[in-house]
Amino acid sequence: MDKVLRQIENIISEKIKEYLPKVGVKDLEEDGAIYYMNGQNGTAWDYYVNGHLSNFMVFYNDQNNLGIVKFSLYQDGKFKLYLYNEKGKKLLKEIDGKLDVSKEDLFMFATLLKVQMDDKGNFDANIDKIDTNKKPLEKELQDFKNMK
Repeated sequence: MDKVLRQIENIISEKIKEYLPKVGVKDLEEDGAIYYMNGQNGTAWDYYVNGHLSNFMVFYNDQNNLGIVKFSLYQDGKFKLYLYNEKGKKLLKEIDGKLDVSKEDLFMFATLLKVQMDDKGNFDANIDKIDTNKKPLEKELQDFKNMK
């Protein structure tokens, strides 16, 4: 699971540096923390109905607190990353890509997110709350599959 999360972190960090080089970590909420935005529908809903995980976001650290990055990860490993400049008011770049992970890894990661974020009430929270060293239990995988 760590493999999936580290790829997300690396891509987000690289793209901010590449397209918004003047934006430093001090310009971002919690020095550039990535948030898993599961508060509206939850992981299972987004995964099964929308075909992707809940979005990952990074926010500007100012009064408006708008996003600098929105990262959508789909069930097939493809992603869309949106970068915003002007303190989140203008879409700068849309980037398509694919993570180097299997569908099985993504399903396990989705289950992990549901168990560690949704089930524990960690909504719209920093991804530091995710313990990627723990693999979902067989019962948790089956329960998530049954939510379809």
